[in-house]
Amino acid sequence: MKSTFLWLVGWLSLAAFTTAGCAANHIDLKPEAAEKIKTVKLISIIPQAALVPTVQPSAGAMTAGNAGAMFGAIGAAIGATIAAGIERNHYKEAELKLAALVEPQKRIEIRQEFLDKLRQAAEGSNRFVVQEAETVIEGDGTKERNRALKEMSQDAVLTVLTHYYLSPDFKVFTVTSQAELWQKGSEKRVYLGQWQYHSVPRDGDGDDPVIATWAADNGEALVTVAHEAIDKIALMMRIDLLGEAANPGDLGTTSLNYTRQADGAYMNVEGKILVREGGWDVVRDNEGTLHAAYVP
Repeated sequence: MKSTFLWLVGWLSLAAFTTAGCAANHIDLKPEAAEKIKTVKLISIIPQAALVPTVQPSAGAMTAGNAGAMFGAIGAAIGATIAAGIERNHYKEAELKLAALVEPQKRIEIRQEFLDKLRQAAEGSNRFVVQEAETVIEGDGTKERNRALKEMSQDAVLTVLTHYYLSPDFKVFTVTSQAELWQKGSEKRVYLGQWQYHSVPRDGDGDDPVIATWAADNGEALVTVAHEAIDKIALMMRIDLLGEAANPGDLGTTSLNYTRQADGAYMNVEGKILVREGGWDVVRDNEGTLHAAYVP
């Protein structure tokens, strides 16, 4: 679908452009701002209706560092694809391969589950109370945020813009959320967070065998990672915004690398480990983005 392709690459390449040269993709919620925010309106924005693929430039490896993109090398790769003038046919071919996953996706109410899980995470904290919540399915939520700031009775509006997609070789399911907290009255953004989930890579040699592993048993693997992703995004929300204790201690640094044999590395994340449990690491990279990934 042409519109889907343009929307996806446009959003990710814009993200790369707007954050290039920035010191960080993270703005801490300062204590003085947090004290004034007791009630919040939550707006969860998920504009896509189905899983989409990404495409990888055929020449050279991409890393998060050399592109300065807040969504790591996947976003950088898409931006590079646009810049290099790679034909949309690559995307269309990848999209056709996902036909086997159309029916399994109907088992996942990802928009409602996301909204419920984010609200539950907020309600489990002492930072603020979510008095109202809604899901937006078109656009980036700017219109809804601005209207809420004018009309709502709450102290602030929290927007969470989410996208989900498969890696160029279909092995990794990724969910990316951008959260912003805007204070009523001042209309200032008092918090910015980027949270990204990366599934355990699937086994398989070649695109079709890998997709077959996702589609097996009516998409059980896809359903499982979708639920897992929602849980991990909520965990990162609790750590990053809601003040849940996450003492890095002496956990040190880690490097999360997924590779594609034909094209080299397409994701390379390095950063400070905040949480390590059950084989999963939550890592804050050098630009402030939180990543949740399984590290065997």
